[in-house]
Amino acid sequence: MLLGPEEGQKKAFLHKLIATLPHPEVHTFYAEETSIEDLAVSFYNRALFSHSVVLVYKNAEYLRSKGEKQRLTSYVRDNDASVLLVVESLQTTLPKGVEQIFPAARKKIFWELFESQKATYVARYCKEQGYHIENDAIQMIIQLAEGVTTSLKESVEQVCSVVLEKHITLEHVESYVYHSRYETIFRLFDFLAQKDFPSSLRVLDSLFRAHESAYNVVMRLFWQYQKVERIILLKQKGTSMAEALQMVGVHGKKYQATCVRLATTTKNIAYCLSIIAEADVLLRNLVEELQHETLRLLLYYLIVAPSGYLCVQQSEDLLFTVK
Repeated sequence: MLLGPEEGQKKAFLHKLIATLPHPEVHTFYAEETSIEDLAVSFYNRALFSHSVVLVYKNAEYLRSKGEKQRLTSYVRDNDASVLLVVESLQTTLPKGVEQIFPAARKKIFWELFESQKATYVARYCKEQGYHIENDAIQMIIQLAEGVTTSLKESVEQVCSVVLEKHITLEHVESYVYHSRYETIFRLFDFLAQKDFPSSLRVLDSLFRAHESAYNVVMRLFWQYQKVERIILLKQKGTSMAEALQMVGVHGKKYQATCVRLATTTKNIAYCLSIIAEADVLLRNLVEELQHETLRLLLYYLIVAPSGYLCVQQSEDLLFTVK
């Protein structure tokens, strides 16, 4: 069981583990899409034709039903020695009854890197790949992976993949963030600042299709709005906008423009933060379908109707209600 937000170190650990197996066949599944029963069927089918099989089961925080937990317990207990089951989550803890299935010796938590470690990691990775990267570009990449979802390693890999020159500047990173085929939280944040509800929904759905969890989207939005709140408070104390942006650590012209737009047009930043926090609480007790609907409603309240509160209920005959 591999838990925690630091995806880069988690992937490196998993790759080393897989490298110890003879001719491994690796398959990745997502808990919100594949049940434990389907996972077991997949295992039995593949185990017949492979020396060793690795089943990576991601987003284990979605394992909530008693039946799924019981099936996972049985599967782990009866698992064939030729099969490596790896249960993953970006969370550091899982629903009651899931973590207990694995003994302590088979659980590992990958905590997020300290800020100083992040900058060193990005610079070292770029150097190893033959790139020189400017400090402002490093900070922008760190912000891209901020709060959590996507690993720092994945972010810097994607930036390097779209830069043709061997010298990476802030402009290169901004181009990747706002103009590449990858949808990012920055693009969603920009559409929120523009009050563009349809485009915000499009980016959100793209993030979901890329297996971005609802938890991570909410967490990262909260981080972004917290920055805007700090900018507003600094402005109220007489700090210039340029100084406020620098003090909060907002890099890149486009990102700065987005934060300035929100800081100058948002009438109630406290409301925005409170309703994002409400969404975070609601997500913990909802199935995936309702989690996605909750975030769509969250965008609606942040853009179209900035008042009221979220109320999402789950039952057999009621999908959700909104107040």
